[in-house]
Amino acid sequence: MRVGLGGDAASGPMNPHFGAAMAYPADWHKSSYSGDSPNCVEVRERASGTDVRDTKNREAGHLSFCPSEWAATLAAAK
Repeated sequence: MRVGLGGDAASGPMNPHFGAAMAYPADWHKSSYSGDSPNCVEVRERASGTDVRDTKNREAGHLSFCPSEWAATLAAAK
């Protein structure tokens, strides 16, 4: 895991979770399960992993996870 204060979203040839070709969106987004709640995190997917930030404190930067770390985080959250 890395801590970042910005950066560009990258395009990648493969989605690490599905093995299909895809373009990674540059936009941050939050889960549809969050609804209108301000108490959530936002994510953006990149070829090299996933970035996560606090919706209410975007200026504080973000955490970056490599694909295997992100997959383990999602598996643990289920």
